[in-house]
Amino acid sequence: MAVLHSLLAVYGALDQAAVQTQDPQMRALVEQLLPGTTGPGQRGWYAEIQKFVRQNASEPAAAEFPSPQGALAELTGQTPGLEDTPATLSSREMGHLTYAAASLRSLKNSAIGRANPVPVLQEVEITLLDEILGLAGDMPQERGRSVSTTRDSRVTQLQEVLQPFTRLEDWAPLMAEAANADNGLVTPDVAAIPAITAIGENSGPLIRIAKAENGVPYTEEYHGKVTGEVIEVNGILCALLTTEFRRSPFDIEKVKRIVDPLNWDNCNKFFWDMERLRPDGGGSSQVLEYVSTHPDYYRIKTALKYRKEQRGKNAVINYDFANSRAGTGDSGQVRVDSGYILLSPTDDGIGTRVITSKMVAIDGLSPTAVAIYAATMGWVSIGEMMMFGADGPDAMKDPIDPIIPWKESPETETDTDTANRSGQTTTTPETGGPQPSQPPGVSRLLMAEATSRLADYIESASRESAVVAEKWVKGDLSIKDMVDYTDKFGGRMASEPWRIFDQMIKQVATRPSPGGPADGQKGDGSP
Repeated sequence: MAVLHSLLAVYGALDQAAVQTQDPQMRALVEQLLPGTTGPGQRGWYAEIQKFVRQNASEPAAAEFPSPQGALAELTGQTPGLEDTPATLSSREMGHLTYAAASLRSLKNSAIGRANPVPVLQEVEITLLDEILGLAGDMPQERGRSVSTTRDSRVTQLQEVLQPFTRLEDWAPLMAEAANADNGLVTPDVAAIPAITAIGENSGPLIRIAKAENGVPYTEEYHGKVTGEVIEVNGILCALLTTEFRRSPFDIEKVKRIVDPLNWDNCNKFFWDMERLRPDGGGSSQVLEYVSTHPDYYRIKTALKYRKEQRGKNAVINYDFANSRAGTGDSGQVRVDSGYILLSPTDDGIGTRVITSKMVAIDGLSPTAVAIYAATMGWVSIGEMMMFGADGPDAMKDPIDPIIPWKESPETETDTDTANRSGQTTTTPETGGPQPSQPPGVSRLLMAEATSRLADYIESASRESAVVAEKWVKGDLSIKDMVDYTDKFGGRMASEPWRIFDQMIKQVATRPSPGGPADGQKGDGSP
């Protein structure tokens, strides 16, 4: 089972309710729970995602999303053979699932007695929604493994707490009340996860937990905030998603040790793999990012560059598309992907604040669909990943995929070459067994390098030509513009072959060996 696939299907039920209902009041209730998702051009986002997955899946029928009822059964361990599913839910996933379940429960109660029934709400059983509420109070190591009178009592009390819940603004104070109840109706790590939003700002509750270390009492604080909006970048409508999470006391060095993008697949299921690529010419690190709700059937692959910098007590990572996505395995579905991650001390000086901002657009998906997809899956919530729950720093122990430590940019070819050569082997068709890595043929290196660099040149020239053409159409093209353009690209056209040849010759001796990201990237656009 793919947990994220099912989680998205539960959220999809909210969109299906907005599409299916003929009652404007019911649609307004969905809008209150998921702001920015029910207006013209907004509702129907779940069908867009379903279509996108279907079109990009290796087996479209197998990659179909389960029904909301089926998804709830899987996530609660009610499906035979999937009894351990609740134990695999991270704090972030559990927090988002709890909100979706409470929202569906609120809609079901609001639909009682209305003239026009909503099919998706009739399908979802309230007993499964209550089962989700029960899981939210289990500690991560116990989640889904104990069905007791204690849990039954907890669910009954939580139902009473959530009685007034009908809109997003209600959630944070109700979660604070539930977390601070005598018997902890919801665990602090789940309560601290703010509900997602496509449009607007939403803060989670401020959770304070009394603790003690070596007999010394102290208070631990959790707090998070998320923001969503739609912006235009180079004529493309994008979702702009921002998060801020803080935890105190919490050592900022603990976050720095794991925040490198190469580690993201160690702490969130949505990141199926983060594959190192060779650094760009300016010293930026590069990575091929694989994301998916169901990686067995489809993967979105995006080549990114990023730089890590230390600025006083702060640390920052800026990322954007790689200079050239050609030849990296990039599947081309993502049209915009850039942002930053900022680590800084909290105001009290003993905690950590993680702020992330991400602009993203995906071919074939509206900004609303992209926002819900990214927010639900945690594509932007690095702060949550690093600071909360069972998928956090303490769980990242994988000898096959070791943690890459923090190291400021620039990254050098030597850094990449050393990292990629460790334990590297290739397989030959004749024996099928591991063989020592061999350097690639010079002709193959030259051809690959020439293709990549000429593609970069053509792309750059095309951009400049488009600018000149636009000025000409508007009547703004001056003689100076034409002279500058002719000089720049006339001279470059004459010199480019020699520049490419010179740089290729210099790189033959230092090119990474086969099997590393430079020569054997995974992916050709298919899983």
